[in-house]
Amino acid sequence: MVPLKGGRRSRRPPVQTADPEHGEEAPRSGPGGAAAAGPVDRRAARASGQRRARRDQILRAAERVFAEKGFHAASISDVIDAAGISRGTFYLYFDSKRVIFSELLDSLVQKLAACVRPVDLTEGAPSPLQQLRANVTCALRVVAANQNLMGVLYRSGQGVDPDADQQVAAFTTSIISLIRRALRRGQELGVVRSLDDELVAPFIFGGVKEIVFQGLQSGHFSKRDVGPMVDEVLRYSMQGFLRT
Repeated sequence: MVPLKGGRRSRRPPVQTADPEHGEEAPRSGPGGAAAAGPVDRRAARASGQRRARRDQILRAAERVFAEKGFHAASISDVIDAAGISRGTFYLYFDSKRVIFSELLDSLVQKLAACVRPVDLTEGAPSPLQQLRANVTCALRVVAANQNLMGVLYRSGQGVDPDADQQVAAFTTSIISLIRRALRRGQELGVVRSLDDELVAPFIFGGVKEIVFQGLQSGHFSKRDVGPMVDEVLRYSMQGFLRT
C-alpha cells in the first residue's frame, strides 16, 4: 500500500484466490486462461507426430537403399531421393548415414530382445520346450519382417567399410549376449544342461544367421517358412544328427 497525504493509504482490491471449502477458483491471468492450453497441446502433439512420421520415413527409405546398394555404396543423396525430401530436411533428423544404420540396428536388437522371454515354470504354464519354440518363432518372424535390414547385414562384408564393420560387430555382440543370458537363465532353472555358454552362444547365432542369410539370398525366406524352420532348428539343437 502507498501512503497518501494525511496518512491515508490507498487500498488495492484483494487478490482472489481459490476457496478450498467452496471449490471456487481464482481468476486466471493471461488471455484465454486454461482453455487456451487445449489447442496448443493438440498442435504440439500433432507436430510431434509429424516429426516421428518424417523420421520413420527417412529410416525406411535408408533401409531400402542400404539393402539395394549396400551400406558402403549408398550415399546420403540416394537416401534423400528415396525419401522424397530435401537435403536440409535430412539433416534436421540425422547427421550421417552411419547414424541411420546404427538406429536401424538398435531397433532390430530391441525387437529381438523382446522375443527372449524367461521360461515360466509355474503350474499351468506351457512346457519349457513350447516356450522355447515361441521365443525362436518370434525372433525369426522379426527377421522375416525386416528382410531389407537383414540383407544389409548380409552384404556388409568385413573390410569393405570400417563404419559398417563396427556397427555389424556391435549388433552381433548384442545378439550373442542375449543368447548367453537365455542359456544361463535356463541353467539356473534346470532346463538347460551344463555347457559353456561363451562357446555355445556364438555357435547358435552363427547357425541361425547362416540359415537366414541363405534363405534371403535364394529368396525363399518368408514368414510362412518360419514354423518348419523353428522345428528343425530345435530338433537339431536338442538331438543333433545321429540316431539315438
